Amino acid sequence: MKRCRRGHWVPWLCALSLCSPGFADKIVGMVVGGRPLESGPAAHITDDVLFAPIGECAELAGATVRWDNDEGRLEIVSARGLDIVALCGSDELQIGEETLQLPQPIERMDDTAFGPVELLLEMLGCRVHWDAETDFVLANGVLEQVVVRADEDGARIEISSTIPAAGTMGGLDDPPRRYVDLKGLELAPDLELTRFIYSGILTKVRIGTPVPHPPTCRVVVDLKDEADVTWEPAANGCGGALVIGKPDGSEPIVERHLPTVTGVTTIQSPDGVERFRVTVDWPIIPSWDLQIRPPRITLRLPDVEWNLKETQLPMAGEFVERVEAQRDDASLGTTLTLLLNELIRFDVERLDDGGVEVVFKRGKLREQKIVLDPGHGGRDNGASGEVLREKDVNLDVAKRAAQLLRAYGADARMTRAEDRYVGLFRRAELANRAGADMFVSVHCNAMPRRNQGFGTETFYYSPPSKCLGYIMQNCLVRALRRADRGLKRARFVVIRETRMPSVLVELAFLNHDEEEALLQQDRTRQQAAAAITEGLRQFVEGTGSQAPGVERGAGLTRMAPAAETP
Repeated sequence: MKRCRRGHWVPWLCALSLCSPGFADKIVGMVVGGRPLESGPAAHITDDVLFAPIGECAELAGATVRWDNDEGRLEIVSARGLDIVALCGSDELQIGEETLQLPQPIERMDDTAFGPVELLLEMLGCRVHWDAETDFVLANGVLEQVVVRADEDGARIEISSTIPAAGTMGGLDDPPRRYVDLKGLELAPDLELTRFIYSGILTKVRIGTPVPHPPTCRVVVDLKDEADVTWEPAANGCGGALVIGKPDGSEPIVERHLPTVTGVTTIQSPDGVERFRVTVDWPIIPSWDLQIRPPRITLRLPDVEWNLKETQLPMAGEFVERVEAQRDDASLGTTLTLLLNELIRFDVERLDDGGVEVVFKRGKLREQKIVLDPGHGGRDNGASGEVLREKDVNLDVAKRAAQLLRAYGADARMTRAEDRYVGLFRRAELANRAGADMFVSVHCNAMPRRNQGFGTETFYYSPPSKCLGYIMQNCLVRALRRADRGLKRARFVVIRETRMPSVLVELAFLNHDEEEALLQQDRTRQQAAAAITEGLRQFVEGTGSQAPGVERGAGLTRMAPAAETP
């Protein structure tokens, strides 16, 4: 029996050592099939050989046991019909027509047969592991096979184990998922842990061990929609079947079937909307991210095979320059990288019949409703410099930005237009109730010690806000010419609770000598307001478009001096 460190059970048996059971080197606890030995003499290990009550071990492994006390004879029938005879005083096991040699004879102890049990447990379908650190022995059954039979009407997930194991059902509703737990089993080492099915209502079958001690195997079925799922134990208790829907017994065996990409195209609409569409032959849940340098969207399609010949796809659209496809053999998924001609607001939408669309539309700033949120106010001063209070700077910059936005024709509103306190959740509520298209919270930064921090940074929370965050950070850094502290994700209430693209900007540090001096100047505040306005405009109209007073830069646009901005 192989010794191992705690938590690392070794799934094989070693050669047995001959020794005398008369002296117990180590008393051990013992669990067979997920249940502890509770009667008879205590199990012990001598010279790496495990001794225990033979009849009780066999019963816990699911066998039927008949004990003849007069003859000292055990007749054992395994759950799978194997006949075994053990006789006190003998060092052999009779298994059908064969005999197996034991390392020591079986003894009669307290009117029970007591002796080496590893070979017996192995014949009954168990694997035996000894954790030398905890002095505990586990004899586990094995979940050895899972067969999936499925069609459009139903499915049977047939599970076989080497010993009986009671099944306990459970599940979740969102997304629909059902599982059965089988206590006292470990996984066969060559068992496939995940099968992607996508047949009828069944989408995926997964196998794991959520509870290690005593081991419990879990078989999970992920469903496309809600369906009736029941557990039918096998006649001998060695496994059973998860029955989904209404199978009639004619369902074919499904080894593996992944949804596949069937097409990639760009669709131009008369209203100026461009749709980058990926069609898949099964509904999927995509994920995506946005990066810059160069601007690109990374679209991940989990469990989806790339079924097209080309992996470099030039696009004729206005916004997507080309698409690069990469198949991930390890996770059985596809990643599409959309190289963009410019950054602009976009939405990612799932298609009901399978696939995903990335939707671009070049809008007009004058058609937008924007809520500006001057941070802090009233009794809440925010950060403080030697001269300035944050609430005052925030309000002044927001007012200037609102004036510039209205000059464009945009509907600009403010969560506060004077020095008064407004709660954080109230600010988000005001934007949501107004039906705002964009939200910008204006702040100034500070560090615990003066002159410790400097620069400009922008925060976002939800993925749809990341594009606005990149553009806004770029515009602010170019306009204010301060250190670029980057775009960061944070859970600030005002950007977490708003339902539209939202960012929180930190213009500069009030407790930094140079930056506080700059923030005292009307020019700096006007530059900040113009940068916020330009960031919002580029988000709606695109970084490739050019506004009055804005000159084109590399990658994104570069702000001109605020005095030249209308």
